[in-house]
Amino acid sequence: MLRGIYSASSGLDTSRDRMTVISNNIANINTVGFKKDVFLTKSFAEILGKGISNEVPVIDKIATDFTPGNLQHTGNINDIAIDGNGFFTISKGDETLYTKRGVFKVNAQGILMAENGYKVMGKNGPVHVGNSEYRVSEKGEVFVGGKKIDELDIVEFKKTNLLEKVGFSFFKNIGQASSPDTSSIIRQEYLEESNVNSIGAVVEMISLMDMTRFAEAQQKTIQMQDDTLRKSVNEVGQI
Repeated sequence: MLRGIYSASSGLDTSRDRMTVISNNIANINTVGFKKDVFLTKSFAEILGKGISNEVPVIDKIATDFTPGNLQHTGNINDIAIDGNGFFTISKGDETLYTKRGVFKVNAQGILMAENGYKVMGKNGPVHVGNSEYRVSEKGEVFVGGKKIDELDIVEFKKTNLLEKVGFSFFKNIGQASSPDTSSIIRQEYLEESNVNSIGAVVEMISLMDMTRFAEAQQKTIQMQDDTLRKSVNEVGQI
């Protein structure tokens, strides 16, 4: 009986975690550069080892799906997309972050900036384009007045599972070395859309409804098991 309550409770916790992940994915369907999260499940037996009979699935890990989103032409020269596996290098003070979200602007000092006031990094440091129109080649080279002034610092990672989300489509690198990305194509006047597309959103919504129904069923199971246990305890007490 207690095993039944434990199993139902574990299933309910898993359902709630899944609902949180799915809801966040759906909410970011229109967020430029967003990478959806997926959940990897295991049973308690797999996690705790042999001798455990509970096969209820639990979320072992929430991972980021780095499947590319579609590229959308915007006509804005400050919008830049990476067609490939690379990431923009962003400076947040003393901290280095990475992103696929190329929604940039030029500040009053002529420095190319990401959102939240973070600097877009080039091979020579923060990219300084001044107040003139600039162009970015497919290789990431930055030109002002036909003269190359810098090159975007586009990097890639062998283990994207070691990239940690820190909000606003930025990632922090956890314990691995980056390497220069020489295979991606840089697209100025384009943005990479969220990889939660319309079809994926429908699938996510169906999953969310399934999780909601499953959570409700688990709650009812817990209530039934609890009522049965309470009744048994009361009956024992009357003997």
